[in-house]
Amino acid sequence: MDINYIFANQYMNKRNSLLVFLILVLVLLAFIAVFVMFKGKADATKASGYFTSDFELPFSIIAPDMQYTLPAKLKEISGLAWHNEFQVYAVNDEKGILYLFDLELGKIIAENKFGKHGDFEALTKVDDLVYIAQSNGNIQIVNTIDNEKEDKIETPLSIRNDVEGLCYDS
Repeated sequence: MDINYIFANQYMNKRNSLLVFLILVLVLLAFIAVFVMFKGKADATKASGYFTSDFELPFSIIAPDMQYTLPAKLKEISGLAWHNEFQVYAVNDEKGILYLFDLELGKIIAENKFGKHGDFEALTKVDDLVYIAQSNGNIQIVNTIDNEKEDKIETPLSIRNDVEGLCYDS
């Protein structure tokens, strides 16, 4: 038997063993990495915000206390704000109309045309004023006492910001 053949064969066996060992180590590291990634995400969801494992919503989404059927005019509303215990303001997404909906009567009791057609997305009420946000960031202000448009605030935002919400923090 040739001595070169013996050394070459031993070299190939060692090389193959090393290659198999390295592949096994890489596979093991991949499994560990996946396990750590999923474990970290599970822990992050448990600790986010004010959520605790014993938290329960104070209402049932599946079995609500009350349901309201809105009239066709309110089909495209994109914002709601409380007026009082039994009434809410709603803004139509495109028509520039502020509606006052009575929850007990189940109907619209007031309509206020405050602007031209636009993309109105949200509203909030502060005292006698209703602030209505457009998707371009501008804010219309309507006085609910005399149902007149009070003012318009032009913000540095634009349609690229696609404003979808508005709130007031007292």
